[in-house]
Amino acid sequence: MAGYKGVGVVFIRRLARERGAAVEQQIVDALNDDDRRTYQACTATAWVPIEFVVRLALTAAPLLFPKDPAPLDRLGRALALDNMGGIYAYLVRVLTVEFIARQSAGLWRVYHDEGEARTETLGPRAVRFAIRGYQQMPADFRRYMRAFVAQLIEMTGARGVEVVPDDDDDSWGYRITWSAR
Repeated sequence: MAGYKGVGVVFIRRLARERGAAVEQQIVDALNDDDRRTYQACTATAWVPIEFVVRLALTAAPLLFPKDPAPLDRLGRALALDNMGGIYAYLVRVLTVEFIARQSAGLWRVYHDEGEARTETLGPRAVRFAIRGYQQMPADFRRYMRAFVAQLIEMTGARGVEVVPDDDDDSWGYRITWSAR
């Protein structure tokens, strides 16, 4: 079971509380006993099983964004805005997409205890972000992360951003393209 830092769990818990006691209670009630304990006690620096994060995100997303047709994607985007908004928003805006992609690969080990991330430039306005050695990453987490990456790239001011799954035999990842900045 691979580990993931609890920062996303803390974000979901804070967002649930902001939405109100009824929403948070619905999330808590939908979790099993073990997941409920993890949800309530998790800190941003704690390692939690990635499978728990997926279950929590799939449970919480439709309750946090009930009118959104793709609530898991919306949750991934909201996490990016939370993580890189505020004081970091200006910094992200002046950085290049390539730099953000390279830094994201470098930060992979801070948030995941499995897999090795790398970024390669494919051409003008095209990069590939790939993870090797972690083929069992849950598909729903990959989708959640794809939305996070798309939002992060858009925060640089890039337009026409597309983040498309791009897997091969020994890695999974995304082909990231944009039309202008």
